[in-house]
Parts: sequence; C-alpha cells; structure tokens
Amino acid sequence: MLASDLPLEILSHLKISRHRGSWQPVFQASLWDDLHISPTNEKLFFDLLDDPQTIQQCFPNLRGFASMLRYKEDILSFMPGSWNVWTSSLRELTIASLSLGILSDKKATMKFLSQLPGLSLLNLIHYNPHQPFQFGMDEFEKLHKLLPRLSDLSLIVKPGPLSKKDLSIIDKVQPIHHFTRLNLTVFGTPYQRPFYFAYKYPNLRSLEWENSVESDMISGTWDSNIDKLFEVLPRTFGKLESVIVGTRETLALRVTHLLSYLDRAAVSAKHLNYRYLSIPAGPDPALRTTEPCITMFSTTLKRFSLTYPTCFVRVYVKKPIFEYCHCLTELNLINLDIIVELDVLFNCLPSLTRFTFYGGIFSVSQGVSNTVSNHGFLKLNLKSIRVKFDAFEYMSFHCRELRAMDLIRVKVSGHISQSTGNILLNMPYIILKSLNICNMQYFDENDAEYQFPINIMRVSQQGNSGEERRGKENPQ
Repeated sequence: MLASDLPLEILSHLKISRHRGSWQPVFQASLWDDLHISPTNEKLFFDLLDDPQTIQQCFPNLRGFASMLRYKEDILSFMPGSWNVWTSSLRELTIASLSLGILSDKKATMKFLSQLPGLSLLNLIHYNPHQPFQFGMDEFEKLHKLLPRLSDLSLIVKPGPLSKKDLSIIDKVQPIHHFTRLNLTVFGTPYQRPFYFAYKYPNLRSLEWENSVESDMISGTWDSNIDKLFEVLPRTFGKLESVIVGTRETLALRVTHLLSYLDRAAVSAKHLNYRYLSIPAGPDPALRTTEPCITMFSTTLKRFSLTYPTCFVRVYVKKPIFEYCHCLTELNLINLDIIVELDVLFNCLPSLTRFTFYGGIFSVSQGVSNTVSNHGFLKLNLKSIRVKFDAFEYMSFHCRELRAMDLIRVKVSGHISQSTGNILLNMPYIILKSLNICNMQYFDENDAEYQFPINIMRVSQQGNSGEERRGKENPQ
C-alpha cells in the first residue's frame, strides 16, 4: 500500500505516529515502502507535513520515492536536509518538477546522489524545456560510480557531441552489464552519443529517445564518419528489444538515422513506439519516415505504436505499411484519420491479437466474404472513430476468439430496418468477457454528416449461445 493512498485524515496524524511506542517500527516497516507525491495531493500533503524532517522520520524504510510537483519548484528545495536516512533502503527515485533547482548544478547533483548508492532506478524530469540537464560522457561515468546498482535511467539532457578525447578512450569505458533501460529526452544533435551507449550498455533492452528542439539546434547535417564508428563494434545493442522514439516533423529524419544504426547492427527489436510530438505541416510524413522504420524490424516486430499529438491528423497511406510484419501481434494507431479495412489488416497481419485505433474510419472491404473462419484476434480498442456496421458482423465470423472490446465515442453507421427502425449489430459467434461502451452513437448509413443519432441501445443475446452454435457447426 502506498502512503499517498491513505486518507488525508491519517496523513494528518503522521507526526503523532512517531511517538506511539513499540508498534511504530513494525508499522513503518510493513506499510511505508513507497511514497508518491503527485500534483493532485501535493498542496495538501505539504500543508500537513510542513516540517520536511517529518517525511524522513516517518518513512525511514522507503524503497521508492516519487515526487511529481507542479506548485513547488522542486522537492530538494523543500527537503534540503540529509537524505542519508535512506542510504540503505531507497531503490527507486523519481524527481519531477517545474525546474531542476539545485540539480542544475553538476556538483550539487553528484553530491546529492552520492547519498543514495543503492538506487537501481533514477528519473530526473522537469517541465521547463529551456533548462535541459547538462550531462556529458564524464557525468555518465561519474553517475555509475556513485550508483553501482543503477539499471534504469530517465533524463532530459543536452549532451553535446563527443570530444576527440572521448572518442579516443570510448572503447575503454567500463561496460555496465546489468543496465537494461535508458530513457532520454535530447536537446541538440548528439549524433555520436549512441556510440557511447553501445559500449556502456551492452545488455540494454529498452531504449527511449525523444528529440526536442532548441532554436539554434534545428539545422545540421548528418556526419557520415559516425557510420564508421559503429562499424568497429562487433555487436551493437545486441539485447535491445524495445525502442521508443519521439520527434517533431523537422527532426524526423534524425530519428530515422538513429534507427538505421540499429538496423545495420541487426538489432532484433520486438517493440517499436513511434511518437510525433508536433502536428505535421504537410501530408503523410508516415510514408517518408515511419514506413522505413517499420520495414527495418519487420521480421522481428511484435508490437508497433504510431502516435500523433492530436486527433484527426490525416495520413495518406497509399498501401499497407505493415504488409511484411507477419510476427506483429499488437498494433496501436493513435490519432490518425485513415481508413482501416479489417479484412486487409488481417491479411497483412495474420498473427495480430490486439488492435487499438483512435481517430479514423473502421470498416471492411466491399464484397468481402463472411465465410466462417478463425483469426486469433483477442482484443479491440476503438476511440473517437466512425465504424461501418458490417465490421462487427465480419468480426463475428472471422474473430471467434475475440474476448474484449472497448468502444469509446464511436459513431456506428448502418442500415435501418424498415420493419423495426433498428440498426442490428449482429455478432452471433462472439463470447465476450469484457465489453466497455461509452458515448456510442448510431446513425443511418445515408446520414453522411452524422446529424441524426439514434440514442437508444439494447444489448441482448438471442437464440443459442455462441458455444452451442460452435458445437453444432463443429460436431465431435
């Protein structure tokens, strides 16, 4: 149980609890494992615990501390005292605030972290994009000396290029074999930086790389000499499985260069998450940057996500960009105004089991057959999209293992029966375990502008159950 999950009436008596006799050590040791201070409870939390030492004295055995502040500048300004009380216990630390505060000073940062040598997870995040963390190769080396158990790191950094001195000694850096996850929001164009990480983290499994913009860093050309640096590595990122990249349209090609590194190194990425952080100015950046990224890992990719920042970003996809991803089991398309034809999707992705789609049109091809067959599809999540009613009937015939559907703000268009005035969504072969419906509307298929909704819905099971139908169609 998290301390922050307790009612505020209990939190208000924390000071009293410090003086409650022999049960206090047992109480604290069993309950106060993790403490999360979030924007929702921040103000009241600090009002109740007006003495910073209260937190440290009440929670001497903390294993996880997460401070995500929006009102106070940073947690270290509020708690400037010694953190040595958690030297032996604290394993996970997240500090997110309006600015880095004293952590903008490198010496202060290292001094603070030296008190917590047991950390395995460290997140230093701030909400001010104009104050990136100054962190170079020397700082990474010092960080790992101070935190020998560190295996998971998230930073917002302005690393800059590697110096000639760095490049001359980079193959002599001490690798950290237990380090598995790196999450960087990067300011500038540190093209050489992955070269250092390739040496430093040979067993890296998850890489998250987000390109941010500074006005004087937008321009720049690719240095082909960096390709030669990677050629000397026998196996770059050999254990990497998950790649998450975020970029603005002006920097999209830089992300492509980074991924091309991984492709040439024969990285067998299983999970790829590609996020656009700005709305594209022109049509279809997906064909220019996203499609090559998908084809790089097409033989190993199992989960792919493509995300735009707002709904209804039109992407002109001229052909299925997933046609070679036969191993893909999960596909997430977020805020794309495209038409997805379910039968085409299944033909391209025979292993697909989960599909999430926000912002477009969901349908099936004209004249598609409803011959009963089985695709191993399990879960469908649709949000803010338009659906043709025959897509549900198609799923009933072809997705008989479907067990869960989330339908959020979905507009369904279909044929209205002349005799009943109803739109029938018929799914006779589906046995759902979970059905989540919210703000779903129904329209006549001739109502192209979706102006006259039918707001009454009834969910019913008519006739034999799905299992009974299966038994009749597949007798033993």
